[in-house]
Amino acid sequence: MKHHKDNPFPLSDQPFRVPDETKMPPDLRLYSIPAAAQALGVKERTIKHHLYEASDLKYLILGREVRIRYQDLVDFLAQRTRVTIHEQNLLPPSSKRIPNVPKTR
Repeated sequence: MKHHKDNPFPLSDQPFRVPDETKMPPDLRLYSIPAAAQALGVKERTIKHHLYEASDLKYLILGREVRIRYQDLVDFLAQRTRVTIHEQNLLPPSSKRIPNVPKTR
């Protein structure tokens, strides 16, 4: 550690490094709109639609930038996941019930 004569705080010899995102815990990961689109395999316009128009995807504003938390992406996907009839046949008998849909006149 080095000390500058006017600065009482030590300086490291190592340069500052941004942590590798893949080694960060998932709950701390933040995605830009292009990164979120790439992670989900959709266009940026789709992400922007869900952020600004449908308002069903949470986001943070850091300065002038929009960031989406990893957990918010997971929650968004969970909300949009539907169980198909084929998948229901693979579930245990107690969970095979299809909810009653009210008849419309």
